[in-house]
Amino acid sequence: MGNYFSQGNDLSSAKQRMVQAYARFPRMSPQYRHFVASCPEQARILDVGAGEGTFLRTARLLRPHASLHAIDIFNYLDPEILQEPVEFKQCDLSRSAIPYPDESFDFVNCSHVLEHVGNPIDALKEIARVLKPGGYLYLETPDTRWASLPRIPFLTSDDGTYNFWDDPTHLRPFSRPALRKAVEMVDLKSIRTFRARKWLHLGALPLAVFTRRNDYKVAVLQALLGLWCGVFARKMPRA
Repeated sequence: MGNYFSQGNDLSSAKQRMVQAYARFPRMSPQYRHFVASCPEQARILDVGAGEGTFLRTARLLRPHASLHAIDIFNYLDPEILQEPVEFKQCDLSRSAIPYPDESFDFVNCSHVLEHVGNPIDALKEIARVLKPGGYLYLETPDTRWASLPRIPFLTSDDGTYNFWDDPTHLRPFSRPALRKAVEMVDLKSIRTFRARKWLHLGALPLAVFTRRNDYKVAVLQALLGLWCGVFARKMPRA
C-alpha cells in the first residue's frame, strides 16, 4: 500500500536475477525461509501491497501449484518480473477492507506496507480475517534504526541520504517488540521476530559502488545492518 518506487526499467533485470537467486537459496532470506517451511504446495497465497511482483514471482518458483493473489492501491505489477498473470484486486488497506471473504488464504505476505498505513491494527485485523485457521503471516517493515540513519557519503546519491523519513509516504517505523505486540492484538500467535537481513542483497554491491541509485545502496546497507525487522505469525486452528 502506498508503495514508493524509484521507477525505472533498468531495475527489472537486476530484480529478476534476485528472484532467481532467492528461489534457489531461500534460506538466505527470512521471508522465503519461513515461506518454504510453512506454505503448502497448493496453497492460496495473498501478497498485500504486491508492488512489482517480486515476492509472487519467487513464490511461484518455490510453489508452482499455488494460487497467487495480489492487492495494492494501484496495479504496479511488472510483467518482466512476474512473467505470468495473477489475480489482482485494487485495495487501499488504510481505507477499505481486503476484497476477499473470511478465511481465504493459507499464507499472507505483507512486506513494507504497514509503515504506510494510518491505522496498522485495523489493517492487521483485515489480514487476520482473510487468513485461514492454521494459516501464516509474514510481516516485514523498516526498523526504527533506519529512521536515525546518518548521512554516509558512500551511501548518499543524487536523491539524498536514504533515511526512513526520505520517503514522504512513510508514517512510522517499527521495532521487533512492536510487531510482536501488533500481531498479538489481532489474535495471531507470534512465532518469531527477527532482523530481516537478506544476504543475497549483497550482490548489489558493485552497482551500489558504481551507480548513484539509492535502490542498490539501501539493498547493501540493509543486508549489512539489518535495517528491516519482521515477525512470523500464525492464525491458530480452532480448538
